[in-house]
Amino acid sequence: MSEADAQTSKISPARRGGRAGRLEAHVRRGVRKTSASATLNAWSLTPGDPATRTLVIACGALIAELQQVIRLNGLDHIEVTAVPADYHATPDKIPDAVAAKIRAAKQRYAHVLVGFGDCGTRGRLDEILAQEGVERIEGAHCYAFYAGLDRFAQLHDEAAGTFYLTDFLARHFDKLTLKALKLDTHPELKSDYFGNYTRVVYLAQLPTPERLARAQAVAAWFGLPLTVVETGVAGLDDWLKAADRTSADQNSAARAAK
Repeated sequence: MSEADAQTSKISPARRGGRAGRLEAHVRRGVRKTSASATLNAWSLTPGDPATRTLVIACGALIAELQQVIRLNGLDHIEVTAVPADYHATPDKIPDAVAAKIRAAKQRYAHVLVGFGDCGTRGRLDEILAQEGVERIEGAHCYAFYAGLDRFAQLHDEAAGTFYLTDFLARHFDKLTLKALKLDTHPELKSDYFGNYTRVVYLAQLPTPERLARAQAVAAWFGLPLTVVETGVAGLDDWLKAADRTSADQNSAARAAK
């Protein structure tokens, strides 16, 4: 099946306006590409006072969008550090990697947040976060918090056998799926892994013709129809600003108690 043969349907809001539309326009202009195996150092616009600084420990697949949300909202006291996105191929690595970054950050940051879903860790990541007193973004994985929990549940109910893509995963499908599962050298395993899938859903944060073409190519590889759902990045924006308000309130309470 060729890319041209992939059946593509598109679900998008009738009109993107207001805060969400402005946010996505800004992010679209400034978003950077991030390597699938990127291990980034903490990144910030202004180092600031350690008593007010916040560190977000996030999956490498979210770094570009998080950086742009931070820049757009002027959250100069928030820094971001990444755990490699390709750990999703071996999710047992994720909890220990996140825990190591949390422990290293506690003497340098007033607050730590985690930009990960459960991501196949079977609850172990949440156990560690509870022990460390750190919160994460709500949802089992990035698909849920990009689409929204209710919308994702609806998509799942429509077809449980769905392969999901985001902008990042569409761009790095070859590395994160084909090579990680050794399908580039053992294509005969394709039906073992994906024989029960019935469609591909592309959750598009910042859709462009190039990204749509990549998603269509993935659907063509599967031989399945493609549905495009434009999600934007408002979910990340809402979470980060709400978490920042909570951190600010905690800082104020701590100062008042002194």
